[in-house]
Amino acid sequence: FAGTGEARIILLVNDILKAPNNSLLLIDEPEISLHPSAIYRFKHFLLKQCLEKNHQIIITTHSTQMVRDFPREAIKLISKIDNEIKIIENIDFQDAFYELGDKIYDKKMVFVEDKLAKYIVDFIIKKENRQNWKNNIEVRYLPGGAENIIKNHIMSSALQEQDNCLFLLDGDKKVDYSQHSIIKSEYLSDKEKVESSKIPKSDNQALDKIIKEMTGMNIHMNVSGNKGKSNENELIEVQRKFIDFWGNKVKFLPVDTPERFLAELDNDKQFLELIQEDESGKKYFSKKTKASLGIEDITSEDIFAEQKRVVSKINKESAFYKNIVAILEGLF
Repeated sequence: FAGTGEARIILLVNDILKAPNNSLLLIDEPEISLHPSAIYRFKHFLLKQCLEKNHQIIITTHSTQMVRDFPREAIKLISKIDNEIKIIENIDFQDAFYELGDKIYDKKMVFVEDKLAKYIVDFIIKKENRQNWKNNIEVRYLPGGAENIIKNHIMSSALQEQDNCLFLLDGDKKVDYSQHSIIKSEYLSDKEKVESSKIPKSDNQALDKIIKEMTGMNIHMNVSGNKGKSNENELIEVQRKFIDFWGNKVKFLPVDTPERFLAELDNDKQFLELIQEDESGKKYFSKKTKASLGIEDITSEDIFAEQKRVVSKINKESAFYKNIVAILEGLF
């Protein structure tokens, strides 16, 4: 009573179970005639067999379900160009399927504090030259500063449980939880992410203080209904929802401010004293722009043009560049 896909997969699973330890398994398009959920289950079966028996497995596939969540190092794209076979290694699965003609519409929004941060992130996206990123990541800056972004945009997105966005704030907003008393180590995963599931119900009354330490500000959360038990339960639910959203969807630049980072990268000897005395980096670029243009009356656009020139110096091998790439990869 088995269908074609089921009969084929039963034989395949049987062969894999019988394979001796340390085998090399070659599997050709196992997804044929299988339901997507069955493909996921088969993939998990393969991973389990690898761990238990130390197999190495090579799979040919045209299924996004089969390669989704695999690291880039595990994926090779093979395509025929003219009369030659081209093999691209270390490729994101969505980029691979773009090459194969598939269209994956998974638009991600990245919100930053200012247009300089936007320019830097856009620069890295362009430099990486990944088709999926160019088509599916949109970077926007939100005016009003970090406090406005947190109280309005992040709060609203958290309550709506939006999954297609990321807020990338300046590094000077990042909190070192080891230096705080309210946020306990048992609340954390990966040392820098608070998870609401790790906060016991007995600590519910401290949720507002936890949020204050996470964000650096008091945040009022509106809940419906009259004061009472139901109102209190709703508030706790909203607070926990915000905590998880902050941990998953709020990231930080690996530098205090973009201006400071670029000033240090530019490192013009004429203005070294400004780098030391100006934590923000704004004075450096103001003076550098005046010197470059030979005038005192400069505009914000003049300064931005000078900053963009320095952005071109960001090296792909630098820790800053790799950190931003890792954050963008995390979107998918």
